[in-house]
Amino acid sequence: MSPRSSKPFIIAAAAAAAFGAISVPVGSPTAAAAPPGFPDVNAFTPVEPKTYTISKPDSTFIGFVTTRGVSCTWGYSSDPNAHGPVECSGNILGIPESAPDGGNNGCPAASANAAITRHGGACAPFSSSLATLNGGQKLTAVNVTCVVGADGLTACIDGDHGVVLQPSGSWTF
Repeated sequence: MSPRSSKPFIIAAAAAAAFGAISVPVGSPTAAAAPPGFPDVNAFTPVEPKTYTISKPDSTFIGFVTTRGVSCTWGYSSDPNAHGPVECSGNILGIPESAPDGGNNGCPAASANAAITRHGGACAPFSSSLATLNGGQKLTAVNVTCVVGADGLTACIDGDHGVVLQPSGSWTF
């Protein structure tokens, strides 16, 4: 997909995770599953997953915000084989012209391994409980690895699915 727009959008997948204790399982998504063009996660400095764990009365999740206005979250699971779907939203650049318009009813959503949906309305402000993941850092928790790089790159991989968000062209797999 080629970049032709810089409107914000969301990448989301249906949430389905069993929530448990705060001991954050650290998985390592298979590097062989990363498609060509996905950043080398080994080139980023790891951060402590517990810093990015948010507990609510009815759920626990992992999440971060970037300094460029992108927020990503996924469900926490104590199952070391779990794959929590990643949801990103915010000021994301590089949306292909072929992406469908999500309308004006807030932030539209799409599966991380399906089409990207353009943002047609205003997104709610980011949660103040999300810690910042800075450029050059990576967060690995619950079999998901996300990295934040230079020039607006945010990329997440969960097994053989993921998302690359960048001004030069955002895409999912």
